[in-house]
Amino acid sequence: MWLDSNQVWTRRVQRGSDLSVTCLGGLVWMTREGDSRDHFLRGEDTYTSREPGLVCVQAMTPSQLLVVST
Repeated sequence: MWLDSNQVWTRRVQRGSDLSVTCLGGLVWMTREGDSRDHFLRGEDTYTSREPGLVCVQAMTPSQLLVVST
């Protein structure tokens, strides 16, 4: 998936599901409902959410993501 600069993508993680986001290129900021921390991903960094809630990703630069939901 490609995101342009400042483009936002969201996904709600359901209880019992996992969501992994890998930044294949660019730079993204992300956060998850219930997590007070900010996360920045670039070049091959991966964030995995195993807790239910809304995940929000915003591209800081044009970015390519691999999103896997199980």
